[in-house]
Amino acid sequence: MKKKAPKKQPIPLEEGLTSIQPVLDALWSDLAHASRDNRRERILFISPEHGAGTTTLATATALGLARNLGEEVALIEANCYTPAMAGYLGLPPSPGITDVLASGASHHRAVRNSQVKGLYALTAGSIVQRSSGELATPNARELLERATRGTRFTVIDAPPILPHPADARHLLQYASKVVLVLQARHTSKAGAKHAIRVIEESEAQLAGVILNRFQSDLPFGLGKRNWR
Repeated sequence: MKKKAPKKQPIPLEEGLTSIQPVLDALWSDLAHASRDNRRERILFISPEHGAGTTTLATATALGLARNLGEEVALIEANCYTPAMAGYLGLPPSPGITDVLASGASHHRAVRNSQVKGLYALTAGSIVQRSSGELATPNARELLERATRGTRFTVIDAPPILPHPADARHLLQYASKVVLVLQARHTSKAGAKHAIRVIEESEAQLAGVILNRFQSDLPFGLGKRNWR
């Protein structure tokens, strides 16, 4: 008698996405539509400050691209200051970026398959005290290149611009498209303007701006504005 294949466990992140799924579907499909040719796309999610929701949006977008396009997608949690992606995907917290950079762990072990076919994740790794600008080092650049080699889409969760400008500016130079995430009733106008100015200086394409946790009469709490 054939044994039944073990049932796949649901990805933890998806349990809380039902109410905002319409916006997430529009997000990944808009980004895919903007990439009509076969060039590699590096899509960076970034915010002015912590807590805006870039990790959730980046992870959900990568899930949508991998599932619906049948493309290989690399998902990178470069925001090593407040790691959450491993828990969202149901993966162990390490090895990840911090383990490779601090202890020389193999990048082959750090880049892991998720439960979704074609989606590969490089999470932040063990929680350690970070040095500002560490992601701009040659070792970090080499790790990013190795983790994304051969994938059409790379989705990156970046550290916020205001508290970690060196890391943010380096990753912006690495990106081809940028999604700026603002937190409703929290992000100041000055903070948003500064973030846009930094993005423009990087010469990366600002694909759009998301206003997260926006309260309205719509059946979801995520607003999307100024999408290009």
